[in-house]
Amino acid sequence: DNIIAVGSTSCITVGTVNPTEANLSLSLAPNPAQGRVNVAVSSLGNAPVALSITDLQGKQYYFQESEAGQMEINHSLDISTWSSGMYLVTIQSEGVTKHEKLIVE
Repeated sequence: DNIIAVGSTSCITVGTVNPTEANLSLSLAPNPAQGRVNVAVSSLGNAPVALSITDLQGKQYYFQESEAGQMEINHSLDISTWSSGMYLVTIQSEGVTKHEKLIVE
């Protein structure tokens, strides 16, 4: 009842990593935030990176697109006039999109 395969090779793909996705990162500090938030984006690719912040209804509060080849974007944003709640921070580059939730207190 034992099956032994001799001379055969099998390969199972359990997941793939898009190299572009691995080269794009986003961090927010502090989170939750009050007054100001630091947004850091890094990209090892050569394409522009679009950064946007919207509320959950889709209203855009911030947008910036980096120049092609810009490796890092660092911003300290004044959010003191924003309403308390959850916001969606999105970065996009070369067909890859990443999201982080930002909590404003």
